[in-house]
Amino acid sequence: MYKVAIIGAGTAGKACQSITSRNTNNYVVIDKDANPVSKCSETACMPTKKLIAQAQSAQSYHSHFPSQNDSDNRNLLREALKASKEAGAYFSKREEESNQNWMSSHFIQGFVKLINENRLEVSGKQIECENIIIATGSSPRVPKGLDLKHDAVLTSESLWQKKDLSDEPVAILGSGVQGIEFATALDALGASVHLYGINEQFALLSEEELNKYYHKKLEERFKVSIGENQLKAQGDKISINTKGSEIAFKNVLLCTGSQSNLPSLGFENINSGVEEDGKIKNYDQEGLRIKNTNIFICGDASGLSQNIPTSKRQAHAICSKIFPKEESILENKAPKFDLNICFSIPQIATVGQKYIQLSKSKTNFKTAVASFEDQGRARLEDERIGFIHIYHHENRFLGMEAIGPRLENLSHLIAWSANLNSDIRDWKHLPIYHPVFEQTLNQIWEQIK
Repeated sequence: MYKVAIIGAGTAGKACQSITSRNTNNYVVIDKDANPVSKCSETACMPTKKLIAQAQSAQSYHSHFPSQNDSDNRNLLREALKASKEAGAYFSKREEESNQNWMSSHFIQGFVKLINENRLEVSGKQIECENIIIATGSSPRVPKGLDLKHDAVLTSESLWQKKDLSDEPVAILGSGVQGIEFATALDALGASVHLYGINEQFALLSEEELNKYYHKKLEERFKVSIGENQLKAQGDKISINTKGSEIAFKNVLLCTGSQSNLPSLGFENINSGVEEDGKIKNYDQEGLRIKNTNIFICGDASGLSQNIPTSKRQAHAICSKIFPKEESILENKAPKFDLNICFSIPQIATVGQKYIQLSKSKTNFKTAVASFEDQGRARLEDERIGFIHIYHHENRFLGMEAIGPRLENLSHLIAWSANLNSDIRDWKHLPIYHPVFEQTLNQIWEQIK
C-alpha cells in the first residue's frame, strides 16, 4: 500500500510530489501522459508572458519612434506567435528533464478511477493507498453554442498552433485576467481585436471608478462590447450577437474561465460527485478534502486556486495533514496581504482586500489616490496611464487596486511592506530613487499623515 498516491503531474501535482518525496519514498504519481509537463510551461504562463514581453517592446518602440512605425504588422505578429511557441517548448523540455529525477521509480502512466476511499484503478489495474491527492487541473470552459473542434475556436492552449492572426479580426470572449492580457498584447502586436465581456468588470478590478476608467482606455485602442452573448457557428466563422449587434469571426479566442477535470474520476464510488456548476459534493473547503476521507483535492481541480502561489500553498496545506512536521515550514503560511497581477498593457494589480470586499464587510476605510497620468518617469516612458487606490483605516493598510506601468514590481513592494508593517506612515521613510515609477507613491504619503 502506498502512503500517498498523487493523481496529476501538473504544477499542483508536482508541488505535492516534491513535498511528499522529502517525507517518504512510498508514493506514486499517476498521469495520463508519458512524460507530463504543466500547462504553465507548455501553453499558459511561459508562452503567454513571452507574447506579452514582445507586445510591450513593440508598443514601446512605436510610442518612442512614431515616424519609424513598421506598417508590416503581419510579420511582427507572426514572429511573436512563433517565439512564444518556442518559449513554451523550451520550458516544457526543461520540465521533462527534471521529471527524470523521480519518474523512474514513482510514476505510473494511465487513466484513473476511484474504486473506494483507499483504492484506485489505473488503466485496468488496482492499487491501494492511504492518502489520495487529486491534482488533475482544469480545462477551458466552453460557452453554450460553441464547439472546441470548430476551426474558428481558439483556446490559450491551441492559440500557439496558429502561425498568423493578422488576416482577420480576433474576437476575445471574456474580460477577466486572461482575456485582458491577450487583448492588449495582440492589439500591441498589430492584430485587430474585439473584446467581449459580460459586464463592466475587467480583470482583477472591483471598484466601479477604476473599471469605468479602464473601459474607456481600452476603447481608445480597440472595440469593446459588454453584455450577454449569443454564439453560433456560421460556416467557417463564429457569429457573436451582443444586444442585437451581430458579427462573424474566423478567430474566436476563449477566455471564459476554466472548469475542473474531475467528472470522470468515479466520485460516485465514494459518496461524492461533481455538480453541473463544478462544485464537489461533500467537499470540505477548509480541509481541502472530501469529508471523512483521506482524499484531497489540490490546485485548479479544487476550483479554489487562481494562481500558482495559491496552488503551492494548497499543496503544503494538504501535505502537512499527511506529514505533520510540514506544518512548521514557512512556505505553508499564507501572507496576511496577498497579491494578484494581470500582465496586461498597462498592468493591473491588487494587494490585500479589494474595494468590494471592504464595502461588503462594512469596513470603515478611506481611499488614497495616486495618478500615473502626469508622473515624471511615466511621462519619460510614455506610459502615462493609470491610478493607484490605497484603501486604509487611519494609518493601517487594508488593500490596493491599481492600473499602471510596471505594477508587477510596485505591487510586490507594497505587499512586502504591508506584510512586514501595515502602518503606512512608516513606509514614507523607505528609500526611493529618482526618477522612478515608485515616486508615484509620494502622492499617497501626502494624503496619509
